Amino acid sequence: MSVSTNSTSADCLPDDILREIFPVHLLSDPDDLALHKLSTIRTHLRLVCRRWNSIVVHTPRCWSTIHFCLYGPPRIPRCDPPPPPKTLALFFKRSQNTPLFIKIYSQESVLADTPYDYLDLLVNTVDRWETLALEVRITEYHESDFHSELLERCPLERATGLRRLSWTQKRFLGRYFNSIFTPTHNGPPVPHHLALSGPLGFPSRLESLLDGFYDNLTSLFITYTFAKDAIPILRMTPRIVSLHAGISALNSHLNINTTNLPFLRYLSLGSCNEHTLLEFLEVPLLTELRICLDAIGGEYFDPKYLLDHLARSRYSLRVLVLTRIGADRLVGFFQHPSIVALPTAKVLSKSSALSREFLESVEEADSDFKARFRATKVGERFELGWVDETTVDSLFLKNGRHDIMEETLLQYAGYY
Repeated sequence: MSVSTNSTSADCLPDDILREIFPVHLLSDPDDLALHKLSTIRTHLRLVCRRWNSIVVHTPRCWSTIHFCLYGPPRIPRCDPPPPPKTLALFFKRSQNTPLFIKIYSQESVLADTPYDYLDLLVNTVDRWETLALEVRITEYHESDFHSELLERCPLERATGLRRLSWTQKRFLGRYFNSIFTPTHNGPPVPHHLALSGPLGFPSRLESLLDGFYDNLTSLFITYTFAKDAIPILRMTPRIVSLHAGISALNSHLNINTTNLPFLRYLSLGSCNEHTLLEFLEVPLLTELRICLDAIGGEYFDPKYLLDHLARSRYSLRVLVLTRIGADRLVGFFQHPSIVALPTAKVLSKSSALSREFLESVEEADSDFKARFRATKVGERFELGWVDETTVDSLFLKNGRHDIMEETLLQYAGYY
């Protein structure tokens, strides 16, 4: 059903392929098969294809996913070109009243060659949008004309069923905006997850849409140069439950007593300084903490600095995951009282040579410690430490990759 591929009538397939696809329709007698197989197969095949066609045409959800590409050279791979406006109108007609999943790929300046019929068709279906994903390939600092025009024309306040809105700009100048929405009864949809990364700000239409909604956010995923937006957003998100902050300059934007996050349970710090880390350890309900040590003071950061202050969260913290830590910095780490008291403590490291000193420290530990401690290799990564059975579903034990972590944050945010 792809509009980008040429199709061949199924009854033109070779007989041996037809026998594999439709063996039930072949005659059982070999002599009859030799005489009649061609007409028998083709007769049944036409009936089957007609039946499938009827099912597809009259099944609205078969027409509810609209993906196409408004591209200039070079073409974006694996993306359908836009169907003719009449075909798109037929999609919308056959989808009836089902929720629509719309994704549009574009480059920065395609509107001049794009009929406005597409915009009119999309605008007329805004009340049925469940997902709207706009992805742009850019080479300069400007937005896609088509996407900007679409957002200007579409009254998103009418999109009461919208649950996912994403705005992605590829390559190094990329902007990434992603939000999960919860519809309200008497107003526009309300987001509960927000993801930000890239050197550019929001499209003005999206930024204004978020005004007044921050109180409802329960999940925030923020990276790169959105540091200037991080603290204002944190100040406006008192209900935040899960936070990933991968911001190298966060310490320059965060001052003492600015993190009033009484509901924060899941915190992942991809980058910050020691002062910022200590401030986050003051959060009263912090349950899981994931830290990338190389990004906190680099190779000179001493894990003992963290250990000596973990007591701040000793009443609530149940899971600690550290990444990017060398074996030479692990000596004594797992036997520190602050770590021993944790139900789950894990170090994820790609260090291929565990130091002899570290291994000796494990061997010299008491039997209770050795019974808990495990050292395993998963792919290219070493996993050291222990996991309590009550925390096996930990957010940060599932996967450390940012793209997967964000999806996991969504699940946890939705739960709360």
